[in-house]
Amino acid sequence: MSTYSQLLRIASVNKSGFVREKAVREIIKTRDIESLKFILFRLGDWVEPVRHTATGALRSFMKPEYISDFLNEISTIEWLLIVERVDLRVIQREIIEFMLSQEFSEDFFNQINILNNRARYWIFRNLLQKNHDPVYATYIYRFIQDKNFLIRLEILKQLASFDESVQRQIIKNYLQDQSPAVRVSALYASKKFAPEFDDTIVTMLSDNSISVRDLCRRLLQSKGFDFAGVYRDRISKMEYLEGSFMGLSEMARETDLELFEQHIYSNKAKIVVASLAAINKIDQQKAASYSFDLLAHSNNKVRNLAIEIVSKNFDRSALQRVREIYANGEKELKELLLRLFDKVGSWVAVYNFLLAVTDKNEDIQKLGWRCLEKWKAKTVRLFTSPPREEVERVNQQFKEIEQRNFGYHQKWFLQEIQSYFK
Repeated sequence: MSTYSQLLRIASVNKSGFVREKAVREIIKTRDIESLKFILFRLGDWVEPVRHTATGALRSFMKPEYISDFLNEISTIEWLLIVERVDLRVIQREIIEFMLSQEFSEDFFNQINILNNRARYWIFRNLLQKNHDPVYATYIYRFIQDKNFLIRLEILKQLASFDESVQRQIIKNYLQDQSPAVRVSALYASKKFAPEFDDTIVTMLSDNSISVRDLCRRLLQSKGFDFAGVYRDRISKMEYLEGSFMGLSEMARETDLELFEQHIYSNKAKIVVASLAAINKIDQQKAASYSFDLLAHSNNKVRNLAIEIVSKNFDRSALQRVREIYANGEKELKELLLRLFDKVGSWVAVYNFLLAVTDKNEDIQKLGWRCLEKWKAKTVRLFTSPPREEVERVNQQFKEIEQRNFGYHQKWFLQEIQSYFK
């Protein structure tokens, strides 16, 4: 980029309309296509002669050799419709028609494919408006394997515009798509050709997506399938293991309790989640017992489910066990258990929050203060008095921390918390 080109771009945003217009005219003379963005900006100029000059400049660049530059400015072309001082719909439509009038060669598609998801989706949406033209219908088909799942979803919405043989191929491909949303839409589309895709749908009963599994069961419910039996059989054969466990957990029956208990400590997190969720549906006490063991699990989903189950079965014995785990825990486990106490709330949470604000780890301290603040905001909804043993425990902890070097506001805040335990 030359210094002169840079100066012209700066001049195109000058406060003087005469300077802006002169800059645009010079850009035309220099044929500096890299200044296309600045020409597009001037289409929305508040001075009419500048807008008129910018429109002429833009049209002078509407040639096939500049198509890649227009593709790179799709976000700016979209912006034209946001301008309020002048209606730019006509000129934007002219730009779109120019871009879509190009021969959709392999090279042109390669240029489109390197654009970001939003830009490709924008081109595709504009192509759909020409779907009545058989030529453009073939162009749309070129997007069938696009990496933007929104485009693949749109392909399914436009399925009727393709021949039935093409429809079948699209459905077949999209039933194996990496996006659950696309797979669900493909399942709905497959109903038109039932029972052609039944074998695939039976396999998808063990899909990793709950929405896909649920829809597959609904599509096959009139076929006389024993879905639980299908899942058990696949688990015994070690087939589609994760999806089969999750599917069986959704149908949780007491007769399957032993099977889930056998896999509760699986090295696959999804199987652990499915097993724990199923056990919780069948026997909440057993689920709570397993959840204590899984609080320190390496997988976040397992930990979150364990916290959820423990928080809903939080009696005195659970409280004692959690406090013992907290006392011997490392930083990550303490953070997890503070989240558990935050979820439980009530009077029993304060003691551990006070432990946290004096912890040697600064992150634990900060989390402890945040939990105390949230607890205080919820206190007005407790409508109970703290248990005597919690009053004694909390006041003892206050005695241990009263010599700590807290700031004025922190001391005042702790005094307010202590007032609830008088």
